[in-house]
Amino acid sequence: MRTTALLVSRGLDILTTYRTTPSLAEEVNPLTSVLGFRWQELLLSNALIATLLIVAAWRAIVQSPPLLPSKAGLTFDSFVSIWWFGNATRPWWHAFFRRSRDPRLVWYALGRVAPPIIIVMGLVAAGHNSHHYASRNALVIVVTLIYTTAVVSAALGLNVFFRAEFRRYQQAALILPAPV
Repeated sequence: MRTTALLVSRGLDILTTYRTTPSLAEEVNPLTSVLGFRWQELLLSNALIATLLIVAAWRAIVQSPPLLPSKAGLTFDSFVSIWWFGNATRPWWHAFFRRSRDPRLVWYALGRVAPPIIIVMGLVAAGHNSHHYASRNALVIVVTLIYTTAVVSAALGLNVFFRAEFRRYQQAALILPAPV
């Protein structure tokens, strides 16, 4: 289901971009406006990103979730720090910009967090592409809001992900046998 939604949202974004600006002259996507990507590079990057997210989502669903810390009674901050980084010295929010010590956790988090965000952002971009803006300034403001929304969505998504894993940890602690 996520795979289909991901492919449809990316396809709609590409289709509406092509209908709006076939030459990409008015495209404000940083891949085209900053890096100078043409259609070939844009399609290839979309295919690579979609493939990466499909693999990540598959791994997050098919593979068993990463083991939770065995130490009972952790706070949320300590849980994230131990689970993500392997130690209890980092604040939990460092996970927003520091990679986990365990690649399996990275794949697991990426597969849980990124696909829904990319699906929504693809649909938002398709809606944006199908709307005509009166001025370039209005377009820049809307695009800035879209990319800001993407960053905020990623931060919130990661926070929700960690909170869900913390609940899983707390529930597992309830059924663990007491130490002897």
